Order: sequence, then structure tokens, then C-alpha cells
Amino acid sequence: MSKKTEKKVKKGAIWKDEIAQYLRKNPSGLTITDIAKGIGTSRVTVTKYMPELLQEEKVFAKEVGVYKLYFSTERNIIPLRNVRNFYNGILAGLKGKLDKKDYKEIGHVVAEYMRPLLRDSAMENVKFLKDPKRKSFKEFFEFFKELYPYIDFVNPGDMDIELESISDKEDTARYIFKNVKLLKISEDFKDHFYLWSGAIGTLFSSLLEKQVTCEIIDINTKDYSVLVSLEIH
Repeated sequence: MSKKTEKKVKKGAIWKDEIAQYLRKNPSGLTITDIAKGIGTSRVTVTKYMPELLQEEKVFAKEVGVYKLYFSTERNIIPLRNVRNFYNGILAGLKGKLDKKDYKEIGHVVAEYMRPLLRDSAMENVKFLKDPKRKSFKEFFEFFKELYPYIDFVNPGDMDIELESISDKEDTARYIFKNVKLLKISEDFKDHFYLWSGAIGTLFSSLLEKQVTCEIIDINTKDYSVLVSLEIH
């Protein structure tokens, strides 16, 4: 193989890889034009390599109306809507079979699998709180709403979290979650918060090396709000 031919093969492999990677990052499907624009090339280039990707079964195509969309067969991103629909089905199926305490116990178990999702950046920001003599956790309570999205993959930031109050001893805080999108989707998601109260307590107990309890005080499905308390013992 001549150097010129080898260069062309290598360039083709690079374009194919870029097309495949871009489709993995866009699981909703893309047109040839979308792909070309996304990876900074022409429609001609994408059209040239698409048949090879189809033959290698790295992508597949689907007619949607007047458009032809391409999808990756190796998608590593699942649309949040799909996750929520699947989870909603689970909660609906369990409705009436479990009580609040049961959901909380499940949350404790879930927390064991969620520890890796507390990213290094989040861990770094709370290291200063790991003082065995510390009695005030005001700084942690103020930082809580920044940490929450790291541990709730179903409801990551789809609401407004307000710190309502901190006790005089600074060991207990109340939060109100407003405009909770999950509650707008389905009332079945009420049980999600009982489950996550158990998970939050377990995760933050590990993080702070203190016993932490999280309680759901009230869930209002009319104004889509959740009142939560967090106590550090």
C-alpha cells in the first residue's frame, strides 16, 4: 500500500469514527446534514462513509416523515424521558404494595450503588466538613442544593431548591423543592422522594462520617412542591 493510499484510508477511518461517536452522543437520531454540521464537514463526506457504517452495523437508519434519521447501534446515552417512563412504570406497579418505610429501606440499598456518582468535585467541596469536633453544619446545609443533582439521576436539577430554615443548633435544615417536574409528569413520582430520602441519608452519612437522616415532611401535588428536612446527629 502506497503512503498516499494509506493516508486516504486513515482519513476515512477517522471520519467514520467521528460520525459514529457523534451519533452515540445524540441518541434521538440525526440527519446527514445534522451530522455534517456537528462534526464540521460536508454532507458529501458523511454520505460517502455512511454506507460503510451501515454495512458494519455501527449505525442504522429510520424514515421519520420526510426525513431519514441515523442512529448509533452502540448508544451509551439513554434519553432521560425513557428513564423516567421506565421508572414511572415501576413506581406505578409497586403502588399500594409498599409503604413509606419500605421505600426508604430501598433507598438505603440504592445509595450503596450511587456512591460513585458523588463526583470528585462534590467530594472536594465537603472535605472541610469532616471535622469530628464540628457541631455546626451550616456550610453544608447551604451547599446541599449544589450537591443534590449529583445523586438524583431521575430528577437532576429539574426543580428549584430553597433553603427554608436552619435550626438554632445548626444541625437541622428544612428545604422546599418547588416546581418539581416529576410531580407534573405523574403523581406516582411521589414515592420517588420517599425512596430518595433513604438514599440521601445513607449517602451523606458516608460523606460526612456522621449519622444523617432525611425526612419527607410534605408532598403537595397541586403546587408541585416537596418539603424536606435534613438532620445531622
